Amino acid sequence: MKALKNLDFAIVVTLVLAWAVTATSAMATELPDLHVALGESYPLLGEGEIKGEPAAKLESALKEPLTATTVKAKLELKELSSLGVGVITYTGVKHNAAGCNTEGDAPEVVKLSGEGHIVVKVVAGKLTPLLLLLFKPLTFACEKLKLIVSGTLVLNISKVVSGMETTEVGTQSKCVGAGKQEFTEYENDAGEIKTKQLILTNFGLGNEPACEEYFKELVIKSNKMAELLF
Repeated sequence: MKALKNLDFAIVVTLVLAWAVTATSAMATELPDLHVALGESYPLLGEGEIKGEPAAKLESALKEPLTATTVKAKLELKELSSLGVGVITYTGVKHNAAGCNTEGDAPEVVKLSGEGHIVVKVVAGKLTPLLLLLFKPLTFACEKLKLIVSGTLVLNISKVVSGMETTEVGTQSKCVGAGKQEFTEYENDAGEIKTKQLILTNFGLGNEPACEEYFKELVIKSNKMAELLF
């Protein structure tokens, strides 16, 4: 079956987001191919949601916690492109007992918008696709406290086998220590290893390293059958 090159729903999130095809390896810098079946049309849409008590947390190196009871991702690709856009909506958001929300949103609702890129990393000798999420600094209020979150986020990608068609992809963000994200390095489309301080939080005393964790795998389901080649 012949397929069209494309970037799908699938690669979130979690948390806004969106995704773009920019994966590579140190030996080969070709972009990964994401195909949809011949005859499919735009837009490509993907949605996923996790719930829990909590479902996710954002925690600084000083262990300042933010928690959410629901994480919902909605992604869209309107045309053949290397970039996708999306929104991740966190509900039940609290800093300790104080509810938090982004400006104009309902109480305890924080919305994150951005774009994403598929990158890669060699893990245990195996080329592994990762999702790089880019977003603008986000400001929201937790009652009288003003909080700013900035930086980038790298998440794992699961439920994907190179060359196998699917309508689902999983992603999960993990902390491996106070304010330390699981993945801090990746390779870009030039085969260069990039290291970033992923997330920064500012509670009014300057930026602090932080990490985000989903306590369940966030599975994004697409309205199109697709395959990722890496």
